[in-house]
Amino acid sequence: MDLEEKIDYFVDEVNVKVKNTMEEQMTAYQESLDKDLKDFKRKTDASFADRLESEKNAARKENNKAISKIRFNHQHELYVQEEKLKKSLYDKFENVLNEYKETDEYKEHMKKMIQSVQEYAQDELFDIYIDPSDEYLLSDLEEMTNAELNISDREFIGGVRGVARERGILLDFSFSTLLTRAEEDFSITEGLNR
Repeated sequence: MDLEEKIDYFVDEVNVKVKNTMEEQMTAYQESLDKDLKDFKRKTDASFADRLESEKNAARKENNKAISKIRFNHQHELYVQEEKLKKSLYDKFENVLNEYKETDEYKEHMKKMIQSVQEYAQDELFDIYIDPSDEYLLSDLEEMTNAELNISDREFIGGVRGVARERGILLDFSFSTLLTRAEEDFSITEGLNR
């Protein structure tokens, strides 16, 4: 082999070696790029998944807040309507009661309530009170029941209150207590369950 053949051989070998080295480097570089791309996609997918979950949670919170506000507004409106209805019913009750208090039936009802206190107390000392608005009935009721009656220093719309002294028991037949119990039990439920 002469010098020129040796040089050509050497150049060919160097070219093959360079080509192989370049291919190895290109393959390694391509693998590195593929790995970086895969990592980027994984991180991006994870980031988008986290963001999507965060957006879902934010949307749920906003939805819950809106529902709570609507529910609060409905409850407030129900409360307002309930209060208006209570006032209307109370006004009607007061008118009906005032008309009833002008009747003989009311006087008879008062007599029965006083007798109920007398029967409960039996031989025990007791006090019976009538509402200040019923003072005009005092002498008639005392005569009808043969009991000493007192005018209460507190208004209770009508009816009778009695106290059994020894046992300290209040017998409350007042209309204000009746009305208070009715108010406590009052709620608008009709139509809400439909």
